[in-house]
Amino acid sequence: MATRQSVDQDKQLAAGKARTGSGSSAWAPFEHAAFRTIWFVSLFAFVCAWMSDVASAWIMASLTRDPLFVALVQTASALPVFLFSIVSGVFADTIDRRLYLLATQCWVSIVAAVLLVATLTDSLSPALLLALTFANGIGMAMRWPVMAALTAELVPRDQISAAVALNGIIFNVSRIAGPMLAGAFLVQAAEHVVFAITLAVSLLGTAAILRWKRAVLATSLPPERFGGALRVGARYVVYSPRVRVTLVRIVLFGVTAIVLFALAPLIAMRFEGADANTYTLLLAAMGLGALMIVLKLAEIRRRVAPDRLIVYGTLVNASTTCVVAWTDHLSIALAAAMLAGMGFVATLNTLHAVAQLALPDWVRARGMAWVQMATMGSSALGAAVWGLVARWAGVEAALFAAGLTAGVGLLTAWRMRLDRHEHEDLTSVSAFAGGVPAIPVAAYDGPVVNGIRYSIDPSEWPQFAQVMRESRARQLKHGALAWNLYADASEPDTYVEQFIEESWTEHLRRIERMTEADLVLAARKQAFHRGPAQPRTMCWIARSLDDARQASGQP
Repeated sequence: MATRQSVDQDKQLAAGKARTGSGSSAWAPFEHAAFRTIWFVSLFAFVCAWMSDVASAWIMASLTRDPLFVALVQTASALPVFLFSIVSGVFADTIDRRLYLLATQCWVSIVAAVLLVATLTDSLSPALLLALTFANGIGMAMRWPVMAALTAELVPRDQISAAVALNGIIFNVSRIAGPMLAGAFLVQAAEHVVFAITLAVSLLGTAAILRWKRAVLATSLPPERFGGALRVGARYVVYSPRVRVTLVRIVLFGVTAIVLFALAPLIAMRFEGADANTYTLLLAAMGLGALMIVLKLAEIRRRVAPDRLIVYGTLVNASTTCVVAWTDHLSIALAAAMLAGMGFVATLNTLHAVAQLALPDWVRARGMAWVQMATMGSSALGAAVWGLVARWAGVEAALFAAGLTAGVGLLTAWRMRLDRHEHEDLTSVSAFAGGVPAIPVAAYDGPVVNGIRYSIDPSEWPQFAQVMRESRARQLKHGALAWNLYADASEPDTYVEQFIEESWTEHLRRIERMTEADLVLAARKQAFHRGPAQPRTMCWIARSLDDARQASGQP
């Protein structure tokens, strides 16, 4: 039992090391040149994306008065997020992230160039504009997961939360600055100026990425196959309780919190003397609140646990949404919108930071792609739902309903607390290496069956079973095809843990990805073993009977 207590102490120490540090300021990530480069490239990219969407909508309205085509501009811009985010996450985890980011930057530059030429030559048609808007959306959808994954790579672990908060500034600044700049250029100049600026900024971003020299972790293993990488990424999300709970919380929050953004034009029209400036003021108020809370998030997170911060942020967002629905005074609505922006960013950034910290580097892009899907999907669903409610019952009713639904969502998620799933030390154990097989093995020979034999005290079976449940989840989320625990019928105190991997390469890849948390769990399992030596490990590789026939010269 002393051994078990020692292991538990090691486990607590590992969890402690995984927590974020307390000395990072809100601006600390900017001390790292690589983070500054990627941050500014991302900021200008998203500002230009908003500018292009606004300009495209304006051009579509001038090409046709059909409301369907005008509305389809937003659909063409958002649809790629749902179609390509997961694919992008796989690519960002399986090929060099710098090269992949560079490829997405080149794609956006090409689309901007085509839009510029088509605008200058008056060759845009509604169908062509929708196709080019969709193509631009593909570039943004493919870019977001790799940028999110790079965040944790470019700063120390104790600055990840601050870095995620700074990334939140990108979203809020671009959401306000993009439409405002596009509107100014459309009024003072012409549509082609927006696309010319987008092209110039994209080319400058490409040059900045070319100058960045990324440190790549050396590996002797071949890249993951697309299908296997897709499966492993999905399994990691499904079998990681902390990531799974975070995704559910994002959906519950996003469905209701999006209502102010979705109905902002209609909200602005409720006030006396409303015009386009009223709409801009409303967006600016929400953006200002977001910027204000970002500057304080690092300090707040040192004092408030993530679960409480999410509750407080949701309550602030929901209550101020109801205030906006209730008031007829623009000044009160602007103050409430500013507070709503604070609650929105505090909650969403906290959830995104939790997801970042729960994902090891090798699967981070795939995991953040799922986070993007949850964020954008819940926002799209919420916008549609509250739009329909506003059509049937009015804008005020939709705002009140969203605020009340947010409270119901908090009650629903009360049992899905993040603090019930402890932090893990995901530091890579790079020195850990697998053994050399005693038989010739090709890279993709398989499947591979692993077995670990334990002799335990029968009285400790309940505790051993609990640790085996954790081991099952860990092996499955690392890509195992199947996991089972077998009892020896002739020896009641003997058990064999068995899990199957796709190939010898995937077996070596699992070993290469070992973390401190994996070693802590292995020590906890070994603490139950009562044999004279370490638990016996076994590894079997499937062999084809045709190999024996060919070796003997038989047809």
